[in-house]
Amino acid sequence: AAWVLCPPGIAAVFASGARRVLSSIWTVDDRATTILMDRFYENLTGEFTGDRLGYRAAPMPPARALREAKFYVRTLKAADGHRPFEHPAYWAGFLLVGLP
Repeated sequence: AAWVLCPPGIAAVFASGARRVLSSIWTVDDRATTILMDRFYENLTGEFTGDRLGYRAAPMPPARALREAKFYVRTLKAADGHRPFEHPAYWAGFLLVGLP
């Protein structure tokens, strides 16, 4: 049997009726999290312009929405050209758990 460690409180959220939970498995940077969550919800609702992963202003499935948001944060460039959130500590700790 495979065991999966879930962040504290996830079982209670599912017991209350949630189908999916997006959580982090470690403490994350506030700025990077804000950018990631804004992008994730844009992807999830389809409230964006242009093309993202082949979607054009159309809602993405949750796992795909998170994957695109992580990629965006990881590759986001600052005004001076460096990538301030390239390190996995900023984006890799987010997990989507639950039903597809």
